[in-house]
Amino acid sequence: EESYFEYSLFDIKSYNIKFPTSRFACLTIYSNSGIKKEFSFLRRPFNYSQSDTDTIIKAIHTRFKQFNTTHEAKTSIKFEPPFYASKKGLYTIIVLEFLLILTILLAIKFDKSLPLTFLGSLLLTEQLVTRRMTDLNFYKKMKAD
Repeated sequence: EESYFEYSLFDIKSYNIKFPTSRFACLTIYSNSGIKKEFSFLRRPFNYSQSDTDTIIKAIHTRFKQFNTTHEAKTSIKFEPPFYASKKGLYTIIVLEFLLILTILLAIKFDKSLPLTFLGSLLLTEQLVTRRMTDLNFYKKMKAD
């Protein structure tokens, strides 16, 4: 569904860009009044008249950066990392990894076998680590541009 929203750049506090899957890109805008608006873009166009999603995301990011260079620091629009690239995401992954290690140690100590679902948990946390690395690399690249 297509929607039209108009924002004053002075009303935008921060934003982040993430790619939850290879098919979608998401732009989340946080306003000074606390309102959060998320825009999802299909990365595979339906037809040739549709714009390239990566180009749109890059253009929005560039526009926000231009706004920041021409206005005071107090009105600048902050580029925030997505969750997995943030400190909260890092701490979440560390806690999950710690719990997995604790489970292994307890199983060894009490001479118990680990259930097969443990393998799924291990693979899931490794997926989170991979996702963090991807999101962090993207964030650093966009921040440097």
